[in-house]
Amino acid sequence: MTNNANKKFSQIVRQNIGTIMMVALAALLLFSPDCKAWVLRQLLRTGLFNAHLSATTADTNVVQNFSISLKNGNTVNIASLHGKVIFLNFWASWCPPCRAEFPGIAQLYNRFKNDGRVVFLFIDEDNDINAGEQFLRQEKYDLPLARRDGKIPATVYNGSLPTTAIIDKTGKLRFNHEGFAGYNSPEFINQLNQLIKE
Repeated sequence: MTNNANKKFSQIVRQNIGTIMMVALAALLLFSPDCKAWVLRQLLRTGLFNAHLSATTADTNVVQNFSISLKNGNTVNIASLHGKVIFLNFWASWCPPCRAEFPGIAQLYNRFKNDGRVVFLFIDEDNDINAGEQFLRQEKYDLPLARRDGKIPATVYNGSLPTTAIIDKTGKLRFNHEGFAGYNSPEFINQLNQLIKE
């Protein structure tokens, strides 16, 4: 009876191997942030999700002042950065779309980090700051980690992760994107360079 049951089980598995594999893949995607991030990163490589700064979508509203706490304990008021382009990215270590876009964002940061005309602030939305720091160390990202210091204007960040916003030198919101995107495309780099030169 046991041998017969094993044969029946093997037959069922062979007949349903496709379904079993799909269920296993769905479970992996459901429970593994790293797996989800890998799949999303492959989608980013297609170029379909590249960020784009558009003059027609520029917000003419000046962003009201708010504060960000840096990893070293200092607080930065956005108004104090007047005259610089500000790249804000709201993220969390548990967020698969955040993880997916980080390689491109890290490359963009490394390209501009020594340009005094642009400031990058990566605002960690993890409940535990250590989780964000651990993720950055594990992935070998050397990015300026920050935290919210009070309320952020909803025009900049309404709670969706990831969210990226760019504020121009005059304090106007020029870009706001909820969801993951590719920020290291040649087109976006050129557009950011143009914004820096304005």
